[in-house]
Amino acid sequence: MAELTLCSGSLATTPYYITGLGVNVYSIEELCYCLTQNAYILDQDLMDEKLCTFLEKQLKMKELADALKDLIDENRSVGEFVTTILTMTGYLGEEEIREVKQVLLDNAMLGFSQKRKARGDNLLKSRKYMLAIEEYQFILQNVDKAEETDLYAAVLHNLGTAYAYMFLFEKAAYYYREAADLNDNEESRIAYLMAMRLTMHKEQYEKLLLRHGYEEDFLAKVDKRMEQGRFGAEHSPYREAMEKIKGLKGRGKITDYYKAIDETLRDWKQEYRKSMNASVGVM
Repeated sequence: MAELTLCSGSLATTPYYITGLGVNVYSIEELCYCLTQNAYILDQDLMDEKLCTFLEKQLKMKELADALKDLIDENRSVGEFVTTILTMTGYLGEEEIREVKQVLLDNAMLGFSQKRKARGDNLLKSRKYMLAIEEYQFILQNVDKAEETDLYAAVLHNLGTAYAYMFLFEKAAYYYREAADLNDNEESRIAYLMAMRLTMHKEQYEKLLLRHGYEEDFLAKVDKRMEQGRFGAEHSPYREAMEKIKGLKGRGKITDYYKAIDETLRDWKQEYRKSMNASVGVM
């Protein structure tokens, strides 16, 4: 994001609640921040005249409010609605606005659960693993597995990937296995065996392979992927913490091992929430 431009709005005495995002905003900067960070899940319900009233009465931005009312009356797209806000407030530069607009266009035809997945995927790519996990868990709790089987399985797989990148391979293996059992996807089965190999001694892993009777061609794909080192990049910010946790397991301190995992996950979760809140104030 470019350097923040000072906007002309005031600080509201009464916040505006963005229903689709579940947050309160008190200023135009907070509003713009929420829109850019959540472009993947914005929908037509954002185009509410109550928002226009908030901008006019609370933030003293009548010109922007009037422009947005016209877009609502003309039944324009949510993309135009958002880019109008970002342009008239000067919150982003032209290139950044084009990027946000492209995100809105790419996701215009997606359903709500698909948009939430897109947001989770973006967080995963940005290495914000705990936020991605929260997003994926939300989807699993709100999607009918029978009606959206492929999406559900894809979320399970990506949830496994988020845990794998944090070196929590047992958790990763669980979600990969769930995904593979749901849609019999080869990629999920490969990832499952990779995660299991990283949690088992060689003898245990070989017994697992024999028990399930995997074909040699398939196991060759797993071995090749393992050689490529798909999991656990050296620069991961979680590597040091997870090496200490794995040390507990290696010394046979299983109770301490699981306790350390839970405490580390809690700390990372709090860390991400603090970093998000610090950007715009507590919402």
